[in-house]
Amino acid sequence: MLRRFLEAWCEENGVDIAGEEARQVAAGLIAWYQSDLKDQAGLRAVFETNIPLSIELNTLLGRLASL
Repeated sequence: MLRRFLEAWCEENGVDIAGEEARQVAAGLIAWYQSDLKDQAGLRAVFETNIPLSIELNTLLGRLASL
């Protein structure tokens, strides 16, 4: 699920999944996963950009938080 979210985020934002920005997001996803899966605000902090999350990414975010 984390990989799927990262791939969707990269596609939506035109970021290469092998790039530094994707690595930073992946690291944030893993840190969030290891700490508190129910903390949606913490996960949203991983994506501190000026680009709003799409409906699809918000749906995936909800699914991640409900694991």
